[in-house]
Amino acid sequence: MKARWLLATCLTVWLGAQAVCAQHELDMLFGYENSYLTIIQPEVHPVRQMVTPQQGTFLLDVGMDFFVPDGWLGFMLQRCRVQKVWISPGIVGNKSGIGTVFSAGNTPNYFDLPFGGTPHHHFVFAASSPGVYVFDLKATRGVDYQARPLLDMPFVYRIYMVAGSPSRLHGNVTPSPWYVGSLYDLFLRLQVRRDGNVVASTEQPVNPWAIYPYLAGFNTSGNVQVVAKLDKHLSVRVSRNLSGSQRQDWTFAKLGDTNGDDLIDSNDLRDVVNHFGGVASHGDLTGDGTVNLDDLYPVLVYYGQSGEGMR
Repeated sequence: MKARWLLATCLTVWLGAQAVCAQHELDMLFGYENSYLTIIQPEVHPVRQMVTPQQGTFLLDVGMDFFVPDGWLGFMLQRCRVQKVWISPGIVGNKSGIGTVFSAGNTPNYFDLPFGGTPHHHFVFAASSPGVYVFDLKATRGVDYQARPLLDMPFVYRIYMVAGSPSRLHGNVTPSPWYVGSLYDLFLRLQVRRDGNVVASTEQPVNPWAIYPYLAGFNTSGNVQVVAKLDKHLSVRVSRNLSGSQRQDWTFAKLGDTNGDDLIDSNDLRDVVNHFGGVASHGDLTGDGTVNLDDLYPVLVYYGQSGEGMR
């Protein structure tokens, strides 16, 4: 990771010299709407291609700034915090002069704007393997131009970063009708299998606010089986000829797997019964914040069944 950070730092100037105007257009511009922090631009959460200045290294410049509305002489904000919500393992976001800020490890994972007297900053995200990487973030602790406190951003903003040319699947994710919680609270886990062997796998939280609720990359192609597992649900499976970028929507009808073993059995029933009447997330299958009869019902309906990935 240290070597990757050094390379990313050395190449910050190189990246900054590439199409400065175009980079500014892709900067995340923070502002507010109806007293909530938001990202004014880019409005559609982007899918961005990483560059490869040398073999085995993938880099992407991500800029941040405060939004200046047309006709205004200053920024909409006085300050805000850019907070990581989730980031894929294997990619890090570096800031020249500081080091790694955003990662899946023990790094700050937030950045306060303005910093050093300016809200305009750039981060170089670096990865060493081809794939699709996710950076989920929110704006928090905001104050507007009149020094009024703002509410935290009510959604999670996602940047997809594509390193190399992996095979890609993207699309919608539909949980069981019994599930009424936030889709972002559920992880989607994908396995690519060939001849019964797992050749690639990935996971990410489902983001209903992103341009695609999921976008996954695999460094393999050809005829495969793809097994998809959504938290609390039994897995489903499809056969695909992986190549390029393809749409694959997922529908998960069977809710009731509390422990993630892809079976609905006595262990899941015990989880619901033991937490019945409580507010613990374990046993709360429907995502409504409590463990009650609504959580017990799908376990009884699908009791004894297993996911398609188990077959």
